[in-house]
Amino acid sequence: MTTRWLRRIPKVELHVHLDGGLRVKTFLELAKQLPHGRRFPASVDLRKAVTPGSTGSLEEYLRSFEYTIAVLQTAEALERAAFELCEDAAKENVVYIEIRFCPLLHTGDGLSPRDVVQSAVAGCARAKDQFGIEVHLLLTALRNESTERSMEVAQLAAQFRGKGVVGFDLAGP
Repeated sequence: MTTRWLRRIPKVELHVHLDGGLRVKTFLELAKQLPHGRRFPASVDLRKAVTPGSTGSLEEYLRSFEYTIAVLQTAEALERAAFELCEDAAKENVVYIEIRFCPLLHTGDGLSPRDVVQSAVAGCARAKDQFGIEVHLLLTALRNESTERSMEVAQLAAQFRGKGVVGFDLAGP
């Protein structure tokens, strides 16, 4: 089995996180665009913050998402992240991918949850057109949130069913 052979065979990716699949280069570019009041402290090594080690707990791993979620608060950033994630997958000959994320975590700069989903769907649709990859979203509610917020995500999943969303997920520590 060679690396070349592994790259060539078609693959399916059923569990990838939008906020966990952000390119480091893109993350650093988006971090520079944050308003001064929301920039990360200079003491934080941003490259290490978004590339956690392979050891540790789920909670430690999920801490890196604090940083990526902070930069994915605009329609443009969300669309770009979704598109680039699909582009990277297509380069590995992934032919089908399901991307999961919690839309409620991306409303800090005033986007509605619906706008968040539409932005991710737009990035996925653009990638599908450009790379031929079949891509769908799973909308995630968080265990540590209220039932009402979980229902909001479930309703979003239902509204976007057949329009880029294939499921609803419950996640978190």
